[in-house]
Amino acid sequence: MLTQIYSILVLANHMKRSIVNRLLILFLLLLSGIPLNTYAQTTGTIINPDDFKYDLFNSIFIAKINEQRVKLNKDFLYKHEILEKAATDQSEYISKIKKTFLEGSSRSKRTTGDRIKFYGGATSGQEIVQSSAVGKDIKTYYTYEFVIDELMVKILKSKKYSDIICNPKAFYAGIGSSLDANGKKIYVSIVIGGLESVNEGKKLRKLLNLKYTTKEYGIERGNNKECRNCERFDDYITLQKGISIQGGKVLFEYPNLRKLRKLLATPDDGIAIDIVQKSQYPCDTFNIFDAEKQNRGILLKPAYASKIWSANTEPERYNRFSGYIA
Repeated sequence: MLTQIYSILVLANHMKRSIVNRLLILFLLLLSGIPLNTYAQTTGTIINPDDFKYDLFNSIFIAKINEQRVKLNKDFLYKHEILEKAATDQSEYISKIKKTFLEGSSRSKRTTGDRIKFYGGATSGQEIVQSSAVGKDIKTYYTYEFVIDELMVKILKSKKYSDIICNPKAFYAGIGSSLDANGKKIYVSIVIGGLESVNEGKKLRKLLNLKYTTKEYGIERGNNKECRNCERFDDYITLQKGISIQGGKVLFEYPNLRKLRKLLATPDDGIAIDIVQKSQYPCDTFNIFDAEKQNRGILLKPAYASKIWSANTEPERYNRFSGYIA
């Protein structure tokens, strides 16, 4: 069904704009999971805090986000269970404390990435938290669509938040919504992520004849201070081109020894070779790697500066490097 509708949308580009808009709305409604014949009725439904329809609220919300993305020629977002769980966790927490912030309820859920990882993904993703009144008073409540529109206005007014919901690298979304104890305000978390966030490729490792490495040899994620020297280096393409395999060993060659010494300035600096296979990127399923790991393929034991300099077979005066490092 979705494929057929997408084909209609492609053909509709040649039709009048009003027709295209109607087709876009049809497409978004079906994606959101709301039956078409009940959409107008449900979005216009007045909120009853004693019977708040969270699934409906979340489905309308993601449809509104996708509507905004389509306006900007971005791909629409699909719901994903992992991101929904992370978002629901945060919305429930902030509704209890009645504050909209990103820090979570415990050490294992402190950041958005922590929460995504807690529910089975990787520490990659972005989050928006917002709140809005669901009515004027205890007797007068708004419709679901009205509250969502109010929240969308707040999001789109913020460059940071609008960039998140329109991130071209995002494919998945999870929305969590929770009323406060008094039933007066709705607290919302929107978690946006890409392929690495859901980390589906990790489950496919068994499909590889040569499996990617799970051992990390103590390599950790860098920070701005530690990586400053690497950021100043401007010749990584030549570094990569200088790597070859000869007789089962890794030969590394580089034409400027002095420049290489500036990159590997301390004894703790080094080079680790990560061998990525074409079979890890099949056309019919997810990319096969663990997004939580620093490496993507077969990680060889790192060679640190002292070993690298001793492996050089070129005389110092030639200002070149050539040697086996792994």
